[in-house]
Amino acid sequence: MGKWCVLLVLMVIAVRTPAQLRESFNDGNFTEGPAWTGSAGSWQVVASSDAGVGAVNSNTLRLSAGAAGMAWLSVQVAGSWQLSQSWGFFIGRRSQSFTASNHSLIWLWCSEADLTAATADGYRIRIGDDSGGDEIVLQRVTDGVATAILTGPALVAGLTDIGFLLRVTRSMNGEWKLFTSVLPVANGAGAVATDVPDAGNAGVLHGSVTDNTYAVLDDGHLGFVSVHSGAVAARSGQEYDQVMVSFASVGLPVRLKRLTADADGGAVRLRWEVAEESGIAQYEVQRSGNGMEFTSIGAVPAEGRDVYSFVDDGAPLQGFYRLKIHDAGGSLSYSEVVQCRLGGTPFRAWPNPVRDVLTIAHPAGELQLLNAEGIVTRSVLVRDGVTKMDMAGLSPGLYHLVLQTRRQRTIIRIVKE
Repeated sequence: MGKWCVLLVLMVIAVRTPAQLRESFNDGNFTEGPAWTGSAGSWQVVASSDAGVGAVNSNTLRLSAGAAGMAWLSVQVAGSWQLSQSWGFFIGRRSQSFTASNHSLIWLWCSEADLTAATADGYRIRIGDDSGGDEIVLQRVTDGVATAILTGPALVAGLTDIGFLLRVTRSMNGEWKLFTSVLPVANGAGAVATDVPDAGNAGVLHGSVTDNTYAVLDDGHLGFVSVHSGAVAARSGQEYDQVMVSFASVGLPVRLKRLTADADGGAVRLRWEVAEESGIAQYEVQRSGNGMEFTSIGAVPAEGRDVYSFVDDGAPLQGFYRLKIHDAGGSLSYSEVVQCRLGGTPFRAWPNPVRDVLTIAHPAGELQLLNAEGIVTRSVLVRDGVTKMDMAGLSPGLYHLVLQTRRQRTIIRIVKE
């Protein structure tokens, strides 16, 4: 029997993240376009940042408090925050280092405008303590009480006059990822206030965690809280700039008409047809053995063509493929996943997303359906063929369909509507 390939022929939706808020304070104020609210008298916009190596004509938000205490500013982004989100910030620290008495809270999403309210719910970043380095911590907040859900890197304790970029993403499945620029390790170092906190400038990954306590983030508020002591340096120690918030939805425009993967001798040839390519820099080809964990195997520059191809000479017996699409502005998007097999019976499932009945083609083995917490909700031994799986009684969300054969374990992600 000749070698052959199973194609999961799907319309490929590239998930772009058009900016929903971009605030660089270039108008010289924070009272309009958009209007920030809070402790307005404790903040100012300065013409040039002097955190890190400084930035001329940066128009940077700076703490300017008259006494020890807590100063905050927030802004609402009204409407739908869609299915996934991305946040970016420049953070500057001047003559006062981070400490427990001089810490910062960067709210990614808050249920109300007053970020200090005892009833506030949401997610935020905390920086500053008195124990070792100053960890960058993602917190979940319920009724004003914070719980650390992801502890990222630690800034060297005691640093002053520094800057860095912070980027946080949240997927449609509730997976949070924490990124930064390369962090400063000495006084007077790091990023500057005019650097853009995109995937190129803030691409150092420091971990991920899944949390869906607050799954719908619509009409949320974001902003800053600065807790500061009474010294002059402390009352003007914090800077922020380049605030970016982006949203994405699976309903965004189609950019690729079709992605296929065909057996070509002992290799796999990927082919994709492009419907629209404005502003694309390159297509990064990624491969996975299980459909979940991907590694890059090459890249193809965008050249305005209708059809592109790539040959994977190191293809395994079974491979899953996707495209990581880079646009000229540094934003990233992903194609759907296609599966190619160089021999044997295919493993695939449809429709996906599914509402009532999932149809599964498979070789002999054990089929399991796991929910997002890893709990097995369905399990059945199967022969070569097709199995119908009832999904009607399951809660909406992400599931993992697992096929365990004598040779390998393969996973397909299933979305239950």
